[in-house]
Amino acid sequence: MRQLIIANRVISDDSEAYVIAEIGHNHQGSLKTAKELFHSAAECGVAAAKLQKRDNRSLYTREMFDKPYENENSFGATYGEHREALEFGKTEYEELQGEADRLGIAFFSTAFDMKSADFLAELGSQAYKIASGDLRNTPLLKHVAKLGKPMIVSTGMASVAELEETVRAGGAEHAGSERVERAAHRHGVIGKRERDARRSAAANGSIPRSNQLLNRNCRFLRTYRSSRARPHETCTESAGELHPGTRFRET
Repeated sequence: MRQLIIANRVISDDSEAYVIAEIGHNHQGSLKTAKELFHSAAECGVAAAKLQKRDNRSLYTREMFDKPYENENSFGATYGEHREALEFGKTEYEELQGEADRLGIAFFSTAFDMKSADFLAELGSQAYKIASGDLRNTPLLKHVAKLGKPMIVSTGMASVAELEETVRAGGAEHAGSERVERAAHRHGVIGKRERDARRSAAANGSIPRSNQLLNRNCRFLRTYRSSRARPHETCTESAGELHPGTRFRET
């Protein structure tokens, strides 16, 4: 049976869908707000909360970093200052890890670059998220695969050929590559015969609704572009089309 284990939680074809609260940078650089978002997410019954981690100096060119950033949602005079204002460091991450432990939910982040992946590894990250924009970022995929933790790779706008390339990028020689392959398999790199069989079983009611959701492509359910997102408006990301805060149950 295919399975993925994150923080002692087994995610498989027979388990309920694994729901992740996408906190992202909706905390607006405030640790207090981040904790409130974690609490709201836990009250909704999610399995995990996720942030985003970037090493802005290495990720952006000097020109992009120093580019004026003037709009109502800006947290700095330049784009670099804006991004830096939204980033948490070691102290904040350790605080949030402790908060997640007390709430009984997992905590991990999207690593947008190698330095961020190493930063998360030093903190003992339970898993890693790879953004769809890095689906073909072979160096980053290989680097994270070597860390030997579960990887969840967004597949938005990707073709099956690109997904297969992502699996290969993990490399059979790297620790964690099986986890990459399982995740990609779940997201569509499967044979037509198996896919048709599963759809038929779902249509006939042979597969619980929660498992039908688990085997569909992950997508962001809601995106908050406003800098005024409220704590109870926690974004969630899951393998299905649900509204934030929806609890799963067998039907």
